[in-house]
Amino acid sequence: MILSRKDASAIRERDIWAAQPKNAVERVRDNYLRSPKKSTRRCSRELQFPQRTVCKTLRKCLRFTPYKLQLVQKLYPREKKKRFEFTTLSRSRWKMILICCQR
Repeated sequence: MILSRKDASAIRERDIWAAQPKNAVERVRDNYLRSPKKSTRRCSRELQFPQRTVCKTLRKCLRFTPYKLQLVQKLYPREKKKRFEFTTLSRSRWKMILICCQR
């Protein structure tokens, strides 16, 4: 029996999720809803799952994205002008440095 590429990948996906521990999705979801900044290593230790299981559950099943949130200061309209001036000034300085280095 020859399988198409699509069928083979579907079977692999099914096998991956069949090998998952029971209630893995619910346990991982509950763990991350309680503390969303938790690392996958820490979560895997707490739940006693392999780290790869936690990562796959987060990305494929729960559709969580692997990025870390950062708290930043709010920009006010008056600060936007200062920020723009700073960037244009720094860009012009870098251009001057590059021109001097090429000589």
